[in-house]
Amino acid sequence: MRSLLWFTKFLKGLDAERVGAAAARAGFDGLDLAIRPGQCVQPSDARRTLPEAMAVWRSQGLRVELATLPGDAIDPGDPDTRGTLEACADAGIRLVKLGYWTWQPGEDYWKRVDAITAALAGFEAIARRLGITVLVHTHSDRYYGANAAGAALLVRRFDPKHVGIYLDPCHLALDGEPLDLALAIAGGHLAMVAVKNAHLLPAQRDAGGQRWTQDWCAASEGLVHWGDALRALDAVGYRGPLSLHGEYSQSEEREAVTRLVCEDLAFIRSLTPAQALAQGAR
Repeated sequence: MRSLLWFTKFLKGLDAERVGAAAARAGFDGLDLAIRPGQCVQPSDARRTLPEAMAVWRSQGLRVELATLPGDAIDPGDPDTRGTLEACADAGIRLVKLGYWTWQPGEDYWKRVDAITAALAGFEAIARRLGITVLVHTHSDRYYGANAAGAALLVRRFDPKHVGIYLDPCHLALDGEPLDLALAIAGGHLAMVAVKNAHLLPAQRDAGGQRWTQDWCAASEGLVHWGDALRALDAVGYRGPLSLHGEYSQSEEREAVTRLVCEDLAFIRSLTPAQALAQGAR
C-alpha cells in the first residue's frame, strides 16, 4: 500500500512535536524527514535527537519512511553523513536520499562520473552493512543524475537493495524525459517517487529568443498529469511511498505552504483507489 509522506523541508524551525502535529493534522501517513541544518533533527546530532523524535512521531501515528540529507551530503567518509546513516538505520528508516553532485562548466564530465561512482561504492558498502538503501534523486538542470538516464549511469553497477533511484516526475518533465521511459530505465532500482508540479513561464526575451522560468505550482496543474503518472506507476508495480514536496513559487510562508500541500494531498488521494493508499493506516 502506498503511503503519502510530507517532505519536512518547509517545517524548518519547528520541533519534533510540532512537525508531527502539522503532518498528522493535514492527514499525511508519515514523513519524508529532512535531516538538515535548522531542522528538528540535524546531521551533527542525529544520533541523539532522531530516537527522541521518532518516539514522538510514533505516538502521533506517523511513519518515517524516508530521510533526506543535506544537498552536500555526497562524501561517504564524512563523519556527520555516516553518523546520520547509522542513526537512520537504528531508527528503522530504510530509505535515505543523498545530496547532489553538480556539473560545473568546463568540468570533465566523465572523469567526475568515475569519482561519483567511487563515492557511491562507498555508500553502498555502508548501506549494505546497515541494511538500508541510499537514493540518487533525479533533479533537472546541471546535476549528475538529472534524469533517469543519468541516474542509471551512476547506479547501474550497484545492488538495488542498497543503491536506488528516487524518481521525480516533475523534474523529469522539466528535463524532457517521459515518465514511462524513465520507469523503464530505472527498472529494479526504483525506490522512491516525489510529487510536485511546475509550469514553464516566459521570462526575459532578447535578440536570441525567448527565455523561460520555472513556476512551482499545484499538483493538479503544470507539466505532470498526475492521473497518467499514477497509472504509469501502477503499470510497473510500484507500491512504494510518495513524497509530497510542498514546493510552490507563490509562497514559502509556512501557513500558505501548509494550505497548498493539503490541497495537493487531497488531489492525489482523489486520483488513487483507496486500496492503493495507506490513508488512515496508522
